[in-house]
This record gives sequence, C-alpha cells and structure tokens, in this order.
Amino acid sequence: MSLNNLLNEINISKGQFYYWFEDKADLFLTVLKQASDASNQITIEIGQPSAPNHFWTHITSYIRANNEWWSNNHQHIGVYSRAMELPKSHPIITRLEELYLPSQNHFKNSLEIGIEWDFVRSDIPLDGLMELMENVGFAFDSYNIKFFNELKENYMVPQKGLFDTILRLKIKTIRTLLETTK
Repeated sequence: MSLNNLLNEINISKGQFYYWFEDKADLFLTVLKQASDASNQITIEIGQPSAPNHFWTHITSYIRANNEWWSNNHQHIGVYSRAMELPKSHPIITRLEELYLPSQNHFKNSLEIGIEWDFVRSDIPLDGLMELMENVGFAFDSYNIKFFNELKENYMVPQKGLFDTILRLKIKTIRTLLETTK
C-alpha cells in the first residue's frame, strides 16, 4: 500500500505522519515492536524450566502463551503476515530479528537446559534445532494467518476449536522434532 493510500485510509496528513514516524518502515517496525515486546515479556514471565519433570510443560506454556497473545491481538496479524512475506535479504529483516532476539535467546537457553537434562536431542547442532523450530513455527503461523485472513475477508467465524487443534498439532510437532530419541 502506498503511503498516500495509507494516509487517506486512516485520515491523517503527511505532516502528522512524519511527526510520529520517519517512514513506512518505521511505522511497520513500531507495530511489530509491540508484538515483540509482548513476546519478550511472556519470556520473562515464564522464565526458564526449573526442574526436569516440568521441562515439556514449560515449553508448551511458552508456545501457548505466545499463541494466546496473538489470538487476543488480531490487529497485529496483518502487519506480521506482511513481515513474513519479506525476503530474508530485505533490509528491514535485520531490524525485525533484533526485536525478537531476547525471546529467541530465551528459547535457545531452554533448549540447552533440555539437552543437559537429556530431553532435547543433541544429534543436531543447537543452531540447527533453532532453525528447524523457526521453520516449523513459520509453517503453522502461515497457515493460521492465511486461514484467519480468509475468515475475516468472508465475515466468517472459525469452526469451534479449530485454532486450538492447530496449536496442539504445532506443540506435538515441535516436541517430536526436539525430543531425544532414546
């Protein structure tokens, strides 16, 4: 969407826009920063797994809490879906990755703890596991966003329990990917 179309849609002048934002990228990052701040706050609140018998419950809680935030903040989904469409080489990607770095480092530390406790596989390097996790998450998130946008465009209500079913499948897939094969 062009800046002029955006300004017409939200009914503000260019002067007002440039008072608050440097450019469209700044607006884009401001909206996504709200999402990353929420994700980082969830990370802080959940903390790290404290005991081996709670490891998978901890990982599940982290995934569920993030998913719940997105479910309750639909206004961010459109912007996030646009971010997911950007090529990895786009200059804004580096800035986006920096926003989510605290959450990613937290999850990476959780996986390190899981490896120490022999819950998480060690036959794949940790960075490889993180990349696989990111791609699995991306696949499920892409499906949910596509489905959510289709429902919104057609003024439809999702089938009862559908998003929860997809979330359970995502959690099961992630656990299957990560779990040590003993």
